[in-house]
Amino acid sequence: MKEARNTRSRWREVLHNPQFQDQMSQLRSHSYSDGTNSCSSGIFTLAQVVDQLKQQKQEQSLHSNIKSFVSVNADFLVRSHSVIKSKRKHIRGTQLMDEDMRVHVYKRAVEALVYPASDPDAHRFEKWTAHKPTNCSECNSLLWGLSKQGVKCTSCGKICHERCATIASQECFQIHDQHSSSLDLYLAAISEKMHRTVINNTIMFKTLRDAFFVVSEDDNDIIIEEIRRKILNLAQTFSAVVKVKVIAAQGLNATKDKRVYVSVAVGQSRKRTKTFKGDGIPYWNEEFSFECYNYHEPIQIRVWNERDTAFAMVKHKLTKEPDVFLGEKVIEVRRVGAPRDVWYKLERRTTDSQVSGSINVNLSAIVENDITIAPFHDQYMRLHEQMFVHMHLTQSSPLLPISPEPNKEDEGENYKLKFLPQVAQEIIDEFALRYAVEPIFRMMVYVC
Repeated sequence: MKEARNTRSRWREVLHNPQFQDQMSQLRSHSYSDGTNSCSSGIFTLAQVVDQLKQQKQEQSLHSNIKSFVSVNADFLVRSHSVIKSKRKHIRGTQLMDEDMRVHVYKRAVEALVYPASDPDAHRFEKWTAHKPTNCSECNSLLWGLSKQGVKCTSCGKICHERCATIASQECFQIHDQHSSSLDLYLAAISEKMHRTVINNTIMFKTLRDAFFVVSEDDNDIIIEEIRRKILNLAQTFSAVVKVKVIAAQGLNATKDKRVYVSVAVGQSRKRTKTFKGDGIPYWNEEFSFECYNYHEPIQIRVWNERDTAFAMVKHKLTKEPDVFLGEKVIEVRRVGAPRDVWYKLERRTTDSQVSGSINVNLSAIVENDITIAPFHDQYMRLHEQMFVHMHLTQSSPLLPISPEPNKEDEGENYKLKFLPQVAQEIIDEFALRYAVEPIFRMMVYVC
């Protein structure tokens, strides 16, 4: 009885609930508008009320599901739109950066062609006798002997050892004293050389411009003139900070009691690493900084084996160099740009030198009023790519296999690699020579 009373009381509460009465009035109006005759008197049975409530609840749940679905998808669309916008900005920035890189590489290639490194004015060396203590302009060591201690250029007055004359890469009309009266003649010689090069190599400049298609013919003439002025300014007032980090060496000649160190010289400034003692791979990881005011100044990196006995040191100081020469790498400052970590093969100083191995260094040169956005090796890759696409896809030139031609003067150690046909090969050769890109790196770029 109590349960029945409780049930009746609950039903009374439901029937007298204002919200329930509003729902019942909505159901009546809905049935009248539909014209249904299920309840002509407007009185619903309990089963009809329950069915109507279930249907209304389903409609409300469906409406809420649709609303939540729309809100979720709206959030997804907003997020997708923001992601797409950010990706578009990134793509635009990448394209802009690539375009800047292309223009920069094009100007560097034009600079290499305007002032080519493959056509230096040779020195005119003759045997020469020093009447007072004199140092070699290449290795900065003393010229030993009583007569004919070294050689001297009759044109520019350059003095060096006879063995160092073979690696003298500086041009003959270089003026060490830039404030001397011969400065005007020096700049006039450079200007005449650039003017002659531009006139004689019009096909090379046209091929380069067609490969990059970044400027018109009129704008190209303006760029060439700007680069000529830039080279003259660098030859007259040049200032750079050169950083050399000596990391390690490998494959050196086997010597007893190995005491290896590396000397780095830029101009008259010379620094050296600590001595590595032992039989393992020499490792230093030492960094040096130099100030340079000469556009053609060489960076001389030499590997030595230190003599540890007093008798050997005195003996060799009186006769020749105090330590055993193991190899060197010489690079001009103008060929060094953004920081790059590379392995260089050690070179000989004379034909009698026994040299093997390589040295790992990180080189960089920050030139005043000059911008370099990437290492020259990366720029060579972009130049090679542009010339390759232009010659083989645009010009439909046949593909060439790598065909090394040994240099007879160097007994086949150096190779002239042919990667591209005709003028394009001369362009990348000049760029590689101008910015010291190694043959092994060029071969890797072509194969990849």
